[in-house]
This record gives sequence, structure tokens and C-alpha cells, in this order.
Amino acid sequence: MIGLVAGVVGFSPATARVGRPQLVSASARTANVPVMSLYDDYQEQRLSDIAGEDVPDAEGMPAPVMPMGELTRDAEPIAVMEAPPKPMRRTAAEPALREVMHEASDLLSHQAIMENFVHHNPWEALQDMDWFDALDSVEEKGKFMSPGERISSLAPLDPRTRANKAMAELGAPFLDRGLAKWEAPNRERGFLFFFASLEDLGFAPWRSHSRRAAQGILERLKRFLEQDLDDFAAEILRDNLAYMEEDPELWVETTRAMSLDLPGWGGMFKRMMEHPEEGPASCMDGACQVIPVRLCEYMAVKSILDRSSIEVQAKALGWDEVSSLNDFMKRIPKRRRGPRALYGMGKEMESLQNPSGLAYINQNFDQALALEEEFEKVTLRGMNTFDRPEAGSAAEPRERPNLQFYTCFDEREESFRRYIEAQAQGPNDIETYGVAGFFNVAIRYKTADYFPEEILAPEGNCPPLDHRVELKQLSYGYNEKKKLQAEISLAFEKATYSPVGSLAISGALLPYSMGRLLLRSFAPMATMDLEDKFRGNAIGASKTDFAPPFDAATAMPKLSQLFKNIGTNGGGRGDFGRLVVLLGHGARRLS
Repeated sequence: MIGLVAGVVGFSPATARVGRPQLVSASARTANVPVMSLYDDYQEQRLSDIAGEDVPDAEGMPAPVMPMGELTRDAEPIAVMEAPPKPMRRTAAEPALREVMHEASDLLSHQAIMENFVHHNPWEALQDMDWFDALDSVEEKGKFMSPGERISSLAPLDPRTRANKAMAELGAPFLDRGLAKWEAPNRERGFLFFFASLEDLGFAPWRSHSRRAAQGILERLKRFLEQDLDDFAAEILRDNLAYMEEDPELWVETTRAMSLDLPGWGGMFKRMMEHPEEGPASCMDGACQVIPVRLCEYMAVKSILDRSSIEVQAKALGWDEVSSLNDFMKRIPKRRRGPRALYGMGKEMESLQNPSGLAYINQNFDQALALEEEFEKVTLRGMNTFDRPEAGSAAEPRERPNLQFYTCFDEREESFRRYIEAQAQGPNDIETYGVAGFFNVAIRYKTADYFPEEILAPEGNCPPLDHRVELKQLSYGYNEKKKLQAEISLAFEKATYSPVGSLAISGALLPYSMGRLLLRSFAPMATMDLEDKFRGNAIGASKTDFAPPFDAATAMPKLSQLFKNIGTNGGGRGDFGRLVVLLGHGARRLS
């Protein structure tokens, strides 16, 4: 059964009757006075009906059958339920918690996982604003301090540090996409259940509150299998917000500040919630199940751990638990006056200023505009090396180059450009260009091995089927040898999972393991050379080639439109070189 103690989920093993949980403040539990409900309107209704029959509330749920006199210092509040509770009724001043979480997540990053990387604007929700207005908005929103940061201003120990470490330890196995040797259990039931099922492990005195909350979460989710997890998470977050910030009008700011205390994990949960195809999955016997990722569950668990850490730190600072935590924190400002030293956001980033006196001017964020304008002038002067202003323009007669070489910006710098230009026989022999290949040269790429086809383009792109480059393996038997090597490695790894197998392997390979360890310790480069030679002799070298995706008649109109899109169409002349080579993003690796 579930009881809500001190504004957050707490639990009692008693049997339950129909009713909504009664919220009880910590001060009321420690004093011999009747406990008063935190809901003012609910309290008025309950007092008016205490002597008579229960009157259903607006949602049709009767008030808890719980004599006020029983709720004293010696009796923990008990509320018993026979059906999954509906979302907690809010007072007129309280915002909807789902709307709070949605609005508070506006500064979390939208960055995709590195598998299909393209940088996203971290303030994507502010794209309709002017750049500097967006900076001002972020700066203003970032001034609000989370409850953990407010407590840390009174003592050198920051309560957010241990709570953030705990969140990282939970988030890594929950969001694992197959890198771990063993899959964590219970992920398919959501992050709340995952957290609660692991919380009793180990010894952590500062997590006493979170462990009480975890016991209740487990009991409720096991009892009510169809419980709406979004509503349940919002309920938990609401209780913790009320415990740490009494003004509901500041819940959005408080939630945002708490999420920005750990923006990377919060952004990843948000991203995988919005893009389930990038999230974790559990696969067994050929069947895969997508693991549900919800930002609301993440924020609920984070609020529990934050509260646990804050309570311990507040006690060390003199909080006696008789008064509410809100009263204890009233003397601490809610807004930051200076920069956010460790988690800097917004335009005031003094903490990121280069400490060197020599670099104070040219690496000063306050001088960004002036430095950008100066850089633009210097760059344009450096680019215009012709002796006449019209030189190099479309009006100037131009000799057709023998070779035009296009690569993505990432590969042009040193990978190809300087080697190719060094082969030029004259000023118009070879031209090299750097373009946004990842954005404008979307291709389908298939390796020469057993890996599936991939799209080298930003997420959401679907290149035409004829924009396909497939490598062909020219070394006979190379793919079969690599496959055999992978199968042996997999069998070896599976054998090490077995206690008997791991002992047998350790004993049989002890001489080899000790010799390899000694070689790697005293001669690491020689050891790697030996291993490379062994692989080369055992498997051989890989030689690949590919066929051009287009014939000459098809290539010209496609190239003309493509180069027009990327702004390198010879000023509209369309006079391409005699030979045009175009390499998309990842050309260094593909070649």
C-alpha cells in the first residue's frame, strides 16, 4: 500500500481501502498534532464531511477513510487503494506537471547519438527568436538555481555531485544499446521500475529517502500493472517539487534548473523519447523489444535522488526536520547573481574566459562580435590574391581545369587537398573544393563485408536509390576469413561468461596471457607491430573497388543541379573540369 509522506512517495505494508494518498508534512509527523492535508481545497471538503458520509470529489474518488486523530506522531499515515489512482488533483495555483516538464526541457540538447552525427542547435526550441534575444533568454532562465545549488551555497559539499553520479550510474545501463556484456534486467518496465528494483543494493546512507520511495514504487507498480507511468512520474515529481519549492508558479524554473544540473543525461532521455528508433532495445531469440524511454520518469527519479541528497546536507547545516525544508531554504536566494561557474550557459561565460593574460583579448567572449568582423575582413583579404578586382569572377575568361576535386570540409584540409594540389602542372590544372558533403551529397554506402547499407547524410534523409556506392571485395577469401575470426571471438567471449569456461580458459592461456602482458608493458609498439603482422599473414590485405554510380549522360545534369545547390557551379557557367571527382562525408574512411 502507498502512503505519501512529507510530500513524496513513502510506503507502509498495511492493507488499503479506496482513497487518494494523504500528503503529510515532515513537521506534522514529528509533532503530537493532527496532520493537515497539503491540499487546501481537499482539506476544507474533508473537514466539512468528516462527521458524515464521504462525498466523491470532482474525479469521482471518495476521500480517504482516515480519522484525523489517528494521524499523530506515533502513527504513520496510511492510504489504501483498490484500483490504480488517477492523477493527483491539483489546486487552482498548480500547473499541470506534464506541461511543466515540457516547458522546462526547452534548454535540453536535441543532439543525436554519434552513430549518425550532425550537430543540432542546442537551443532548438528558441529558433524562432533573434540570436541575441535567445542568448538573453537563456541567460535569464539560467539564473534560477536548483534546490541543490541553493543548498551548496551554504557549504563546500555540493549535494548535486552524488545525486548526479547516481543518475549516471542508472542511466548508463538503462540506455545501453548493446555495448554491455550483460543486459540490465527490468528495463522493459520503464526507468521508474528499473530504479526502484536496484535501489536497495549496496550501502549508501545518504539515500535513505530514495530507498523508502523505491519500496513504494515497486509495491505500487507490482500491484497495478496497468499504471500510467507518465501520470505516476508526474505525481512523484509534483510531490518532490512541493517539498523543495512551495510556490507552484516557480515549478517550471525549478524543474528546468534541476534538469540543467545534468543536461547531458536529460537531453539523451529527451532525444530517445522523441526518437525511439535511436533508443535501447532488448533482443532475445531473434525478437527485439523497444525499451520505453520517458523524460518524465527520468525527472521523477532525479527529483527523488536530489531530495535525498539535499535532506542529508540540510541536516548537516542545522535543519532540524521540525520546520519544513522550504522554511529552511527561504533565507537562500533563488536566483544567481554571478555567472554559473560550473554549468555555464547564456552569454555571460566568465568562467570560460582564458586565464592567460596574453589571450584575454582575442579569446574573450565579450569581444565575439568585434573579433568575428575582424576575422571576416582578414579572411576575405587572404582569399583575394588576384591582381585585378574582376579577376576570378564570372566575367573573366577562364581556362577549363583538368581536374576538379570536391570533398567534404572534414576531409579537405590535409587528407587530400595538399597532396592533389602538389601534382598540379599549372595554375589552372587542378581545383579543389570543400563543400558541406554531409548535407548536400547524401549517398547510400555499402561496405565490402557483411555490414548493412548505411546512409551518409543527416538523420531523416532518404537519398535516391541510384545514389549508391557499394564496395566490392577483390581479395579472394578475405570476407570469409574475417567472418571466421568474428565467430571465434564471439565463441571465446561467450565461453568466458561461464564460470567453468572462464577458469579453463584462464588456466590454458596463462602462459600466453602473461607473455602478452609483459610485452605490452615493456614493448607496446613492438607488440602491436607483431599483432598486425600476424593478422596480415593470417587474413591478408583487403583490396576493394567500386563501380561509378552513373554513366556520363546521367552524371552531367545531376552534377549540375548538385553543384548549383552547394554554390560551386562556376558562377553559373557550368564549365566543369575535364575530370570531376566528388567525395561525400566520410571519404577519408571510405577511400
